[in-house]
Amino acid sequence: MIDITLEGGYVTFTTSVLGAIASNVELCEVVDDNSLHLGTNVGTFLINIEQFTINNIKFSTSTEAVNYILNN
Repeated sequence: MIDITLEGGYVTFTTSVLGAIASNVELCEVVDDNSLHLGTNVGTFLINIEQFTINNIKFSTSTEAVNYILNN
């Protein structure tokens, strides 16, 4: 499980392909029940909520995760 740390619209996390990501959130949208797009100045990432947590919170749906990201 990979944790995305979100604070004041700024995200940090580590991917196996790109390594450490630290960026502002520029876009966040639901793709389907389990996935969301997380847009940053580094690129847009497809986040599967079954593989990621946000601030150590596991979400049931991508809609819940997007609402959390957009309101924090």
